[in-house]
Formats: sequence, structure tokens, C-alpha cells
Amino acid sequence: MNDQLQEMLAMPGVIGFGNGIKETNGHPTGTEALLVFVEKKIPRSELRDNECVPNLINNILTDVIEIGEIFAHNEASGRRAAAQGFIVFLRNLVGNPAKNFPKTLHKNLTSNFNARATTKERINAGDFLSLWRWLIKERGGSSAVSRTSLIRPAVPGVSIGHYQGRAGTFGALVYDQKSSQPLILSNNHVLANTSMMSNARASINDLITQPAGIDGSNEAIGYLARYAALNVYPNPNCVDCAVAKPVSAAAVSPEILEIGKVTGVTEAASGMTVKKSGRTTGLTIGKIRAINSTVKVNYGEGRILLFEKQIIASKMSEPGDSGSLVVDHRNRAVGLLFAGSNQSTIINPINQVLETLQVKF
Repeated sequence: MNDQLQEMLAMPGVIGFGNGIKETNGHPTGTEALLVFVEKKIPRSELRDNECVPNLINNILTDVIEIGEIFAHNEASGRRAAAQGFIVFLRNLVGNPAKNFPKTLHKNLTSNFNARATTKERINAGDFLSLWRWLIKERGGSSAVSRTSLIRPAVPGVSIGHYQGRAGTFGALVYDQKSSQPLILSNNHVLANTSMMSNARASINDLITQPAGIDGSNEAIGYLARYAALNVYPNPNCVDCAVAKPVSAAAVSPEILEIGKVTGVTEAASGMTVKKSGRTTGLTIGKIRAINSTVKVNYGEGRILLFEKQIIASKMSEPGDSGSLVVDHRNRAVGLLFAGSNQSTIINPINQVLETLQVKF
């Protein structure tokens, strides 16, 4: 990163930048630009000169894009969890047969609301729209599998987590490059409890449960095999990833829920349409806005992490979707979802994930 980009990243409110297409009123113009991501877009007239993003950086046109604050997308806690938990509850309740109503009602009320303080936070319009789109899709005959229930064999797209951590998503079944042993792919902050270079919060062979503990389970699906430790800002990261060894080959299946089998790997490109299958929001579709991006991500507990070479997509995830595999229309893997905001989703490039963990599809 050159000095000009470092200075820009240090500006108040700037959380990242990446290569993409200039936008006007939210629509791409076809002109290549350096997209500068900010928490909130402020009129230039209200900023001091040293707070304004230059029109050109390294002779490349810039475009300031508001995407909100970025957080790691494991299951939320506190106020946001109560609001989001209500939607997860409704998804799971409607997706279960009537005969299972009492059990489903009890399970979801317990897993989503027990031991959580009453919240005054409202469920926003985007959440309601997402819910109603999902309800319409379900009425049309889509999968009614509860993604937060115990499922065997477990399939990618369902709840999973470290026994001491929060909930994320079983992203894909991958295979060790040397032994071809099947392995469960997800994020470090899902399977390794957000283990840092300076503070390992998990150990190899730690228990991994499906569903995650927050979803009411202590059923083993595997054991932590390896992970990429995370660096604290300003040291950069490229991936947030980990794999677990299944308890048995029969306990897992490679077909991603509502997507199917992974057919290969491909590079991300601006404007590409992608999809994912995740614990919280199920099957969603988005568009890639920027590639080769550098972003600051809030991991909670006062930790801000810097990620380079990332993929920025339109919003297609919520907390609990971390670890979802992102694929193109041909089911070729593009990246591993790990973070997001109220306007965007952040994805690790898949080739870096596979290389780091020494695995393949």
C-alpha cells in the first residue's frame, strides 16, 4: 500500500478501498474507478480540505461509496441479536411442518431469546423485506430444512460453531491436498473462536458442534484441524478461515443446501452475480462491487482488523452467515464470506483460502 492510500485509509470515516466501477445514484456507469468505502457519506461542503478524498489517486478516478461499519458476521450478541433472532425464529418456525410446531416454538424461543436483555432496537425495513421474500419463496416450494437444527449428514449452509464460540455457517466440504481427507470449511472466528496471532482462543482438536451452541446443541460434528491465525491492526490479513475434521465421513455431505455441488473455482470480477447459502439468511444473491479491496473490520472487544485483497459484494448476509461459500451462477467457488455491514458483504478470495489451508474441492 503506497503512502497516498495509507493516508486516505487513516481519514476519519474511511474504512477501505477497492477496484470497481464508478457508481451514480447507486448504478454502475461502466467507468473503472478506485472505490473509497466510508461509514457514512458526508457532503464535501461539510468537510475540511484534509478530510476530502482526492478526485484522483495514482491517476485513477475515485468514487466515494457509503457502506456502513463492517463487522465480522458470526451470530450477533446483545441488542442486534434480539432483533435478528426474531427473524431467524420466524424463518425456522414457518419452515417446519405443523406437527413439529410445539418443539420448534420452544427450541427457537430458547435459542434466540433466552438470557438476552429486552431490546428497544427496531427490526429495519430491509430485514422485513428479506423475511417476506423468504416467506414467498418458501410458499413456492423451496427447502424447508431448519438451518439451525441438528442435521445428519450435515450439509453446507447450516449452523455450526466452536463449542465455546458463537454461530456461523458450514461453508463447504473440502479435501486435504495430500491425504484427500474430507474437512469442514468455515471461518477462524466460527471454528477457532477468533484465534489471534497473539492470543489463541482455541486448540487443535477442539470440539465443533452442529448446530452451534447458541442454536441449542452440543452435538459433535467434528474437531478443529487447522486455522489461519488473525493479526491485529495495522498488520494485514488476507483470510479468516479454518477447517475441522468430521467425526466420520458419513456425518457430512458435500451438497450445499439450496445450491448443490461445487463445480470448480473462479476469480471474482466487478459486476459478477454471486450467491450463498447461510445459516441466517438462507439462499441469497448479490453482485460484486469491488475486488482487490482493503478494508477495516470490527471484530468486537475493541479489535479492528485490516484485510487486503478482499471482495466487496452488495448486501447478501447477516450475522450467523459467516463461513458461507460464495459461488457464481455455475456453482464455481468465488470466496468465503466472513463479514458485512448494513449495506455490503465482505468475502475472502477462494484461492487464498484454499492455499492457506492446503485444501481443495
